[in-house]
Amino acid sequence: MPTVGTDCHITLQHPDVNGGVAYGFFLDDQRERVVSVQRATDSNRNITSKCFFNVLLADSVRQPNGAISSLTKSAMYNMLILFLQETSGITLDCAAGVFGGLGALGHSATEVHGDDGKSVVACQLNNDDTFFPAADSSRYNASRWVDRDTYAGSMRWGRRSNTDADNSYWRNS
Repeated sequence: MPTVGTDCHITLQHPDVNGGVAYGFFLDDQRERVVSVQRATDSNRNITSKCFFNVLLADSVRQPNGAISSLTKSAMYNMLILFLQETSGITLDCAAGVFGGLGALGHSATEVHGDDGKSVVACQLNNDDTFFPAADSSRYNASRWVDRDTYAGSMRWGRRSNTDADNSYWRNS
């Protein structure tokens, strides 16, 4: 499995893409290598979010650890398109942590193809349910999801505010 900050900048994961295994992508090195999160609250206090990031597609991309990636531009593009066909259930892992419950809803990508063999895809993933802050990547990836009725542990995350009850549960695998 790819590791954010070592052999990629972000990963995307969906149960129906790449056999459910996370896939690593590179962020555009000509722009800021960031994931931008835009939050909005409606009059019912429902919080929604949009995650923005610019994926670099090219051959021989330098990984964060300095090695040259064996992934090809074509392979990364094809995989990104598969993720952009999913309207729910996408997980984004980045330097800030893990954002879950995302989907390619509405406008989801703008592609720019340069004459230098590189392409940049400006992506937008929207949450498909209630927004939760980013979870710690290592804790999230070491967990197995269970439902509220069978959970008996103390690992919790996902409060929307200090008055909300914990509503996401997991236990270590």
